[in-house]
Amino acid sequence: MFNLKVIFVKLENEDDAYLIFETLNTRGKDLAVTDLVKNHFAKLLRSKNAVDSVKIKWSTILETIHESAADINTDSFIYHFWASRHEAVPAKKLYPVVKKRIDAKNARVYLDALVEDSKHYRAIHEPSFRWEKAERRAASSLSAIQLFRLVQPTPALLSLVRAYNEKKIRLKTLVRALEAIENFHFAFTAVTSSRSSGGISGMYASFARKLYESRNSAEAGVEIDAFIKKLRERRPDYDEFEVAFRQIGYTNANTKQKGLVRYILRRFAEHHSYKFAVDFDDLTIEHLAPQSLIGTDPWSDETVGALGNLFLIDQKMNGALENKSFNVKVKMLSDGRYSVPQFMTLADSWTPEKVRLHSNAMAREAYDAIWSIPS
Repeated sequence: MFNLKVIFVKLENEDDAYLIFETLNTRGKDLAVTDLVKNHFAKLLRSKNAVDSVKIKWSTILETIHESAADINTDSFIYHFWASRHEAVPAKKLYPVVKKRIDAKNARVYLDALVEDSKHYRAIHEPSFRWEKAERRAASSLSAIQLFRLVQPTPALLSLVRAYNEKKIRLKTLVRALEAIENFHFAFTAVTSSRSSGGISGMYASFARKLYESRNSAEAGVEIDAFIKKLRERRPDYDEFEVAFRQIGYTNANTKQKGLVRYILRRFAEHHSYKFAVDFDDLTIEHLAPQSLIGTDPWSDETVGALGNLFLIDQKMNGALENKSFNVKVKMLSDGRYSVPQFMTLADSWTPEKVRLHSNAMAREAYDAIWSIPS
């Protein structure tokens, strides 16, 4: 059934076996970086007893990465591990660089570092992994960064989480840096869809290495301050932000940005300390002017779906509000002791013009306050 050939090669010593694995196999399909690096460690750290430490530790790394609920893999992990500590190199050129730097003297240190960093790597991609209740704000920023589908900041995120776990920086400093990354990419990526010429990736890799090389909390603080300053300088200006922000929306016929809309409404609710009877994850998006108005003059899909017409509410009240009028909805929310947003309590009616004005006000508040990058 299969046209297979098995070749038996008898070798004089173990070194030749490692050499054959590294070179002969690459004549066909390229070996994964993971396999090559593991082979290099096995060659440098040969077991002197029945316990194969390389096999055990490498299995720990694979288990940590492969059991993650996030879409991560070991090749990407090793690439970002290296970029967070040393010079960034293309993935296809990574192994020769790794092989040259890791030798018998430092192999064990590097292997142990890979074991620890695999946990940090999983934690930045899977915010439910290893984060305690007191660290919730850090996990929240990481969730947002994953929502934006970002890869560029990964070396910096890995370096920051490592520095925190090594107690080089405090939780307050970690949160400040993660929020700066989250807020920058909200404007740069999620809203304006700006494109980087490559400078953004270089900025993140450079910061990751400098933070890794910092010797104490004072030096780490200096690097983080300089990094946040660069993010602030690269942030899109308000005019560009406002135009793009007004184009974000959600209706049953246009669900592409539903995740982003939920995230934005949640941040607004948190900023204004709105109270809900259920957790944020159980809230639904309510259209103040109902979707049933779409297509009736003067309500368009864009207006009904605009951020200025949306707010979060629990499913029970969402069903009760249904297609009721604006004034009835406000009264029901007030009678139900819900946190009624001020823009609703100040309005005596609800029109497309008021949706537009509220969307503009949200854009201004988002840029200046909620997603600002403070010094």
